[in-house]
Amino acid sequence: DIIALTLSGYEDEAILRLIEETGSVFHLTAQDLVELHEAGVSEKVMQAMIRSGASRESQVTTEASQGREEKEQDEHGSSPERAEPRHAEPELPGRLLGRPLEWSTYSFHEDAHAGAHEHAVVAYGDIDVLVLRDEAGFSSVQERADAVAAKLASAFRDPLATFEARSEGEAFGVYSVSSADHREEKILEVNLADAAAFAKRSARSVDPGVLARWWAALLRDYQRVLARAERPREVAEVHPGEALVALYQWTRQAVSEGAVASAGMQEALASLSKTQWEHLKEMAGSVPRDFEAHVH
Repeated sequence: DIIALTLSGYEDEAILRLIEETGSVFHLTAQDLVELHEAGVSEKVMQAMIRSGASRESQVTTEASQGREEKEQDEHGSSPERAEPRHAEPELPGRLLGRPLEWSTYSFHEDAHAGAHEHAVVAYGDIDVLVLRDEAGFSSVQERADAVAAKLASAFRDPLATFEARSEGEAFGVYSVSSADHREEKILEVNLADAAAFAKRSARSVDPGVLARWWAALLRDYQRVLARAERPREVAEVHPGEALVALYQWTRQAVSEGAVASAGMQEALASLSKTQWEHLKEMAGSVPRDFEAHVH
């Protein structure tokens, strides 16, 4: 029904109002999210659909709990002893957000330890891949992130492309290199301000060369996992890199040989644990202490 309303030209607000007024409840799978996205349903509407299912489950759980307590009180004549509540693990980002599997950006404000000003994330679906903290010649960090996301979208269309870090005087550049004709494109420049911002979030010293090499290694392994369903080679041995290995393992179970289907990738993302999601974020926003010991 939601797809039919979208294809008929109904605006988001009308669809959202209809969902609320009818009390509709949706329980969406990863495949459902893919089909909704491909049909043109907006992220705002998909999030409302996801929330409807979560709200209903919460209501059912609460009602069931209240019913059990009332029954026990009737049977024993008093309220039963209550055990300490168990804190449920928060919904995982892959299940809760279900962003389309495409390159995008968003801005956020980080804590004072890292500068307390606006930064931007370059993301693939729900995965934060790179955190940018300096304008680097652009009018804003967000504009820089948008430019990087567009270039990565182009580079990742070539499943065998690679990424390299190169010295350019005081700064460094991260380049994509095409597998077909060896054509090169500069993805982004890494400067002293970038390195200083990352040093505040990393338990180690960071200069432009270190950060450029880390970003290039991270992109090479994301290319392997996201585009080719291959095991990551370069960040697998660093502590937070286990999250990318886990994503690869889930992906191998969800997709066919040599092909990464969007539904399979969404299923793999939804299978990651909360800690693994935190490790993916950690790799996007800091340089691991043991990076250069394992990545060459």
